[in-house]
Amino acid sequence: GKLDLHGFSLKEAEIQLQKFVDKSFRLRKRFLLIITGKGINSKPNIHGKGQTIKSEIYNWLLDSFYDDKVQYISKALGRHGGEGAYYFFLKKSQNIFS
Repeated sequence: GKLDLHGFSLKEAEIQLQKFVDKSFRLRKRFLLIITGKGINSKPNIHGKGQTIKSEIYNWLLDSFYDDKVQYISKALGRHGGEGAYYFFLKKSQNIFS
């Protein structure tokens, strides 16, 4: 699956990422491409800090929501977005009805 977060605010992107990971996990997808963009057009916040989706994604993954879903992430290859994208490798979901 692929999710492009270009154009979203930080809060919207965080929500979209969580929804996408949750849905993908429930559908038993194992490999996701998350496009964050490089953040070169982002403006600093009121405190002068340049927060971008790219810079915040690792902080979002600290949330316990992701503990049983995301195995690891890595930066994407150039043809998939390079510095502005990540591969998410999801854990195997356990079928509670087996």
